This record gives sequence, structure tokens and C-alpha cells, in this order.
Amino acid sequence: GVRVWSGFYGTTFSKELQELISKFRIGGLILFRRNIQSSEQLIELTRKISEYCAKKRLRKPLVAIDQEGGEVRRLFFVDTKSPYELAKQGEQAVSSAAYRTAIALREHGIDINLAPVMDRVKNVKDHFMSTRAFGYDPYVVAELGSLWIAINQKHGIKCVAKHFPSLSHAKLDPHFYYSKINWRVPQEMWDDFRPFEQAIRNKVWGIMISHARYDMLDPDMPALMSRTICTEWLRKRLGFRGVTLSDDLDMKAIKDHFDDRDVVRYATLAGVDCFLICNDIDHTVNVIEKLTQEIESDPDVRSHHLKAIERISQHT
Repeated sequence: GVRVWSGFYGTTFSKELQELISKFRIGGLILFRRNIQSSEQLIELTRKISEYCAKKRLRKPLVAIDQEGGEVRRLFFVDTKSPYELAKQGEQAVSSAAYRTAIALREHGIDINLAPVMDRVKNVKDHFMSTRAFGYDPYVVAELGSLWIAINQKHGIKCVAKHFPSLSHAKLDPHFYYSKINWRVPQEMWDDFRPFEQAIRNKVWGIMISHARYDMLDPDMPALMSRTICTEWLRKRLGFRGVTLSDDLDMKAIKDHFDDRDVVRYATLAGVDCFLICNDIDHTVNVIEKLTQEIESDPDVRSHHLKAIERISQHT
């Protein structure tokens, strides 16, 4: 279970949470707005998780959250503007928001910020990402996103840049649709890559892989299940050594089109380290079961699985 991260329900240290940790040995827990009532309650919850793991001599799962600012703020009491707004105000605004975010996450026992968005958005009114990006200029997005990463990580919060190789040209939201991205010319692809290249140079801890399909790179598989994208491009050409994460496997883009067994198999072979399942605990358990079966029955999957575990432990 170390490669599987899960969302959960409730605001207290429940039986379900204990089971995820002790029985399924979950690698990460993802917090959502539904898990947070107040600052005090959240501090209590993460402290209980730590105490339980210490008492049982279990490895503590990494605690992750989406705290981008603006509309995506699970810690609703930390008031920071959206990346789009911050970009309009400039570097100083980005620095100060990143600093306040990191300090707040640390105070609440959180290890990982599933941010920043390194996708580019041309028109906030007609893109499903709206104000979640730092803009459209690849150099600006690269600079401001990297600044966000550097400041969060300097203050002890690991960052995850998302959604590689980019949802800039996506017409449809992967929460609901499996979408195909067509770069018309290679330059569009390079522009989309640039923010991620810069994030890698700034030693970003993790990169989240998108659910979309990129015909110019791999016409057969979504990025998550594509060896070409995750290994040939991200690891070899762009030189990323950190941890790769799937986007939420509960999203319809993947759930409605691929079987769990195929997802864990091909994504593992492609070089994806962690699988995120945000909403459905039964789905979490199923993914762990399917992954276990694949590891036991296929030596190739097993060797990639061990490499993933090694990368995760090296970086945590």
C-alpha cells in the first residue's frame, strides 16, 4: 500500500483511518475540505495520526493537501489569492503567499502541497482550470511556479507540480471526460514543457501526471500509462529524479475508460510511483489488491514497483 494514497471521510481519527494505516499500510493521506472543521481540529487529527503510527511502530503516511490559493484552498482559513491573481501582482505577492501557505501547512502537520499548477491558461473564462494557473506565458508560469516551489520547500513543505505534460490545451475537464490533447506544432509542446523543466531544475519533490492522451507523444495511452511520457520524456529527457504521482484515479477520465488492473500495471511499467484515490475507499482497497496481484504475477511489474518504492523512500 505504500504506493497508494487515499482520501477519507470524517474529521476525527476514525476506525477507517486506522485501517488504512495499519491494515493497508497506505503511503499517503489526502486531506479535503470535508476533513477540516477548524484549525484546532486539524492539528488534533494530524497529531493523532502521528501518535498512532509511533505507538504501533508503523511508517507514518505522508499527509497531502491541495492548497493552491484562490478557489482551491482546503485550509479555508488561510486566505491567499489564486495563482492568476498573484501573477498579476508579481513576484513579491507570490513569495508572500507561498511563505504563508508553507507555515500554515507545517503548523497543521501537513507534509505535501499538491501544488503548484504548472499548466498554462490563455483565457480564464473559457478554460476549466480558470484562475488556477499563473497565466499563459511559459516563462512567467515557469518563474512564478518555481518561486512558489522554492519557498514552500525551503520551509519544509514538499511540492508537487501538476499536471505533466500539461493540460493547457485540454478542452475538457478530466474530472468528467477523457480528453485528447493535440499540439498543432512542436513549439506548443515545448512551451507546455517549459514550466516543468524549470520546476525540475528547482528540485521540485513531485510531479503529477495528467489523465489526458497526447497523440504527438503516445497515441495509444493516457500520459499516466505511457512509458514514452513518464520515462522517456520526464525521466530521461527532462532529467526528473523525484516522485511521480497519478492524478485522482476516481476521475471519470480514467475510471470510466480503464480497468484498475490495467491502470496499475501500465502506470507502474511507465514509471509512475504513487496512485492517488481521493474519494472512494472501496476503490482504494481495489487498487491495492490489483497492484498486489500484478506484483506477484509479473516480475517486470515487480521490478518497476521496487524502483518506485526506492524512489519514494529516497525522497521522504
